[in-house]
Amino acid sequence: MRLVIGSCSGSFKYLVLHGDRRIHRILGGLNPHPDLLVAAYSSSTWQKIDTAQNILENFALHTGVTITWPVNLTTITGFIDWAIIHKNLVPSSVRSYLSHIKLIHKLRGIDASACENFLCKTQIKGATNLQFYKPNSRVAKKIMTLPLLKVLGHSIAICDWSDHSKCVFGLPPVWHFLAVSDLENCCPKRKTFIMH
Repeated sequence: MRLVIGSCSGSFKYLVLHGDRRIHRILGGLNPHPDLLVAAYSSSTWQKIDTAQNILENFALHTGVTITWPVNLTTITGFIDWAIIHKNLVPSSVRSYLSHIKLIHKLRGIDASACENFLCKTQIKGATNLQFYKPNSRVAKKIMTLPLLKVLGHSIAICDWSDHSKCVFGLPPVWHFLAVSDLENCCPKRKTFIMH
């Protein structure tokens, strides 16, 4: 293996090993000048393209589908179904994989129309819309804001509780507010005036 470096100054974003098997696998036997082709994309983009090809091959392995290039519309729509329904991938990831599979087609100089088909885009759009119906697994961060603290303080103040009970229930939200807030940005700045 030989190291391809365009210039030693600056970033090594386009630094890829010449002879990298992933790139030859992505190209499917085509053999243009490797230095120019490898430098066309960053090493992270080549990694993403390789990942897209790996997941397409994983789909073929799990479903028994034979992948032929160019990949036909039936295979692409089956891949989208499998990725979203069976692998539980989010639609944005599937869209990214599909974009890189399309790029593989273009690098090989073959028809990529199946990847650009309206049906594929509609499947992903439908999956995106269905995400709105899933229960949100992320727990929202609960913070105490100044307006909320004012409302809570007023509600506690007008209750007919003892002073001790008001302190017990009123102080923890104040402590929480002081712990999580940036008081410099919360409170108005004091202006000082110099009299001459």
